[in-house]
Amino acid sequence: MEASAQRYIDLGYTAVGITLSWDDDMQQKRLVPKKLWQHATLENWRCYFDKRDNGIAIVTGEASDLLVVDCDLQKPKDAESNVRCGMLAFASWVCAKGLPANTPIQESASGGRHYFFSLSKSLANGLLSAKGITKLSVENESYSIDTRADRNCIIVAPSTVIKDRSIMEYKWIQPLVESSSLPSMPDWCIQYLNANTKKTVVDDVQQAMQSLTLRNGAPSLVGGDTDTGRFVARVRPSIEEELGCKMAHPIRARSTGVDFLCETARYVGRNTNGTTI
Repeated sequence: MEASAQRYIDLGYTAVGITLSWDDDMQQKRLVPKKLWQHATLENWRCYFDKRDNGIAIVTGEASDLLVVDCDLQKPKDAESNVRCGMLAFASWVCAKGLPANTPIQESASGGRHYFFSLSKSLANGLLSAKGITKLSVENESYSIDTRADRNCIIVAPSTVIKDRSIMEYKWIQPLVESSSLPSMPDWCIQYLNANTKKTVVDDVQQAMQSLTLRNGAPSLVGGDTDTGRFVARVRPSIEEELGCKMAHPIRARSTGVDFLCETARYVGRNTNGTTI
């Protein structure tokens, strides 16, 4: 697999070796990555391959400047949960709204589709977060569409999975281009992802606030703007001790209120006594 991986490295993508198998009980692929694969780089990638590998994964996010939209076929459990077929839905949106001409597209072993975009260009064009989304929601309907960016990876050709003695392959429909030549995600797709980010960010902030145990009472979120990333919380001004929280980055309490950084990128707020700055 190293020879195939070298081609990805030459294009500017950080690749790691993986072991793929089919789980009959779960009726899905089973992926075993290398330990500490998130630390792979374009320089040390060979440390993450060995002779047992039967697959390759590209590290998504900043490591490869890569954002992937992963569209699956509808599984039985999806139908039971009213999750619609992501592959058909995304294909219909592409047909109606379009894609950049040089968008790389891969067919997955199970028949789904992977669409490859530049993470940095998408963020520059208005994407709010590099955090992955699971089961994309569009107009109150959920679809079997996930996004892969920070702290994630995507399986790529020539990886294979054997199921019932049949070989299931990953293959390129439109070839992968150099990382620096990847297009931005189109505006319509950015809007879909941002709507999902805005839906979850206030929940993240509320959980962060609720998880605080303060001497003078926990702050309460009373409002906010997901476009500006500013949120309003009421706190006692005398809080001075250092605080921490699982749902957010380290929180600093000051005499004027509480500073916090929500886990979701770009949502930064300084909340003091019910006012927003």
